Amino acid sequence: MNPLRDVMNCFTNRAFLVRSGVEPGINQTLFLRNEVAPLASPIPDLRLYFNFQYQVVPYESPRDSYRVTTTGYIYALQLGDKELFAYHYHPGSRVDGAHLHLYAPAAHLAERFRKAHFPTKRIAFEEFMVLAAEEFGVQAIVPYERENVWRGILAGTQKRFEDHQTWSGRRKPDA
Repeated sequence: MNPLRDVMNCFTNRAFLVRSGVEPGINQTLFLRNEVAPLASPIPDLRLYFNFQYQVVPYESPRDSYRVTTTGYIYALQLGDKELFAYHYHPGSRVDGAHLHLYAPAAHLAERFRKAHFPTKRIAFEEFMVLAAEEFGVQAIVPYERENVWRGILAGTQKRFEDHQTWSGRRKPDA
């Protein structure tokens, strides 16, 4: 969970909480204290909602080695208490694949947009935070505020994630 903590620390001081323990094979949830974290941005009252489900599972080899596997997530940007958009992945539910929810500003379309499930590939938290920074002006906090610092941390944690992911859609290693 250290890579997720490293990414989160670039943008907020809000601590993670874990719902349940770290027993292998048991679904666990990582979320933010107070549910949302305020983000530094030229957009007033921009907030992050983060909910990450996972299991600790053994590697097939070497013996006594474990890894974390993602069993679901919700990453959302909110304006106050209203979601702007959210990436969801909750396999085993009505909508099994990763998808995006968009919340329309036009009142007559709001319900249709809220219920729509736009398909996406599974999204790494690092990709979500780069989108937040580039498109919504979310700023890294001290001491990560220089672009090359936070981008380097996110690139490193995403590479570690991609090197160990086992699900389809895996990126090919750079040649």
